[in-house]
Amino acid sequence: MEIFSWLLIILAIISFYFLFYNKKIVFELDDRYYNQEDLNKAAVEYLKKQGRNCEIINNSTLLIDGEKYFLSQRTICAKVPVQQVVLKKSNKI
Repeated sequence: MEIFSWLLIILAIISFYFLFYNKKIVFELDDRYYNQEDLNKAAVEYLKKQGRNCEIINNSTLLIDGEKYFLSQRTICAKVPVQQVVLKKSNKI
């Protein structure tokens, strides 16, 4: 039984690490954007309201607080479809 408890603790720590330190920023916008350029502008506006220093580098890359992030979007289907913005930190300089 003790081994099982230790395995659960280790699994919880690993899960916590991947959930909170995966170098992603995910948020939802109020409006739906079908054009990538409009989505980029809305994401930059949202991040600036959050107090971050943000600018568009190219069509799919943003510079946020001195770090490069790739912008993508996904649709979550619930009662009402929701568009999420996913910013994944780039390891490239």
